[in-house]
Amino acid sequence: MEHDTTMHSGTTGLIGVGDLWRKSYSLFGKSGKKIVSLALPVTAIFLLLSAVIQLDLLLSDSLTLAPYIVLQVILIILTTTFFIATLFYPGVLISALLLPAHSHDNSFAYNTYMKERYAETAGKFGSFVWITILAGVMALSGYILFIFPGIFIQIMLMFSIVILFAENKVGLQALAQSWHYVRGHWWAVFGRVFLVAFLAAVVGGIFQLIVSPLSQVIMQGPELANILTQLFQFFVLLPFVLIYIVTLYTSLSSLKSQSLSDHEVYRTKQIFGWILLIAVVFTPFIFSVAERIYRRVNPNSYYTYQYEYNKKFFNVSN
Repeated sequence: MEHDTTMHSGTTGLIGVGDLWRKSYSLFGKSGKKIVSLALPVTAIFLLLSAVIQLDLLLSDSLTLAPYIVLQVILIILTTTFFIATLFYPGVLISALLLPAHSHDNSFAYNTYMKERYAETAGKFGSFVWITILAGVMALSGYILFIFPGIFIQIMLMFSIVILFAENKVGLQALAQSWHYVRGHWWAVFGRVFLVAFLAAVVGGIFQLIVSPLSQVIMQGPELANILTQLFQFFVLLPFVLIYIVTLYTSLSSLKSQSLSDHEVYRTKQIFGWILLIAVVFTPFIFSVAERIYRRVNPNSYYTYQYEYNKKFFNVSN
């Protein structure tokens, strides 16, 4: 996705909220064919897994040992495949959004383009998972330090995966680049991200409320509602949110240089190191405080009873 300097609020500011929504909605409408093509594989795996789960629920009590084992093996394989596909799908979507197809009329060229997006995502899948783990560990370390630091870190690092595909930076380099882009714009980025997350949750909740009664009428249970909700996420919610994030990244990255000096990278890595160190040091204290609060709030729980019993036992022994 090429930088568009006309979409910023002002000549040097971050894209305005209204412009961001309009541009994201426009790109979402233009990307319908692309989204459907990319969502079909993960959707097929999901539907097959759902069908096998229902089959397992219906037949598990009547099957002999050998067919039962075969069915469980199939379930494990499909569950693992679906888990990998749900990780793969956002990556291939980001790859496609960053490098739009120039022509949808030529089916051969379009199919080649789609294969290239899958190939790129497959080639970067290891880096994708590694960046996800690194960003997750950093955010978790922040959440251990009383919630807000976790939110702060999560926003600072949220463009790391996009940077992997847009700038071919991996590992801590991608995290440092995201930190560089967001620094000085944290509140603006947070507000825009919170807005899309909130509205996506509201739309998803409304969709769930609509399909749940339908599911009860047709299948006498929530199964159909769960399937339709997952499909809605694959084809609508996730693609729109990713388009929104990529559009925000495009605006944000145009405000700063993409090249980081060795000193900036080293300084960012130092920040990461201090965050991890502080989290490790404070974790025992935080868990101790949480444990004491739990015992006071739940004086009649089994855990509190066991704690008091052990305390009296060891006091008597000593």
